[in-house]
Amino acid sequence: MESGGLYINMPFTINNELCEVKSFFPNYGGAEIIPRSGGKIYIRVPHWADKKSVELKINGVKSDILWESDSPYVVTDSKAGDVICITWPLVKFTHISQVWTVSAPDLKVEFDWLGNNVTGCRPPASEDKIALFHLNPRII
Repeated sequence: MESGGLYINMPFTINNELCEVKSFFPNYGGAEIIPRSGGKIYIRVPHWADKKSVELKINGVKSDILWESDSPYVVTDSKAGDVICITWPLVKFTHISQVWTVSAPDLKVEFDWLGNNVTGCRPPASEDKIALFHLNPRII
């Protein structure tokens, strides 16, 4: 992978001297990126995203996807002020956790996931039952 350029490793919302990133999480996969200077931009797409379903638009015009070799990075050239929009579908699945196989073999907790976020669990989350999940992000 080349070393020069702007790297967006996690598409979190941020506004700094390099660029502005507007995340589409938690409901959609992707982000809008507006660089403050021109050059190469490397955008890391989550490993679980289907590469064939990733879409890239620059200033509203659909662009071909160029992957940086076998890495999870989409690479594009940009000018200052370009509006780069990248999207991918979120995976949805249920994970069943049975971690106390010796002391409580019948105890299981099911977590529903959408992308990187837990959206539900069974048994229902509560402070006295499952302190891991509260339906909303916790401020620590």
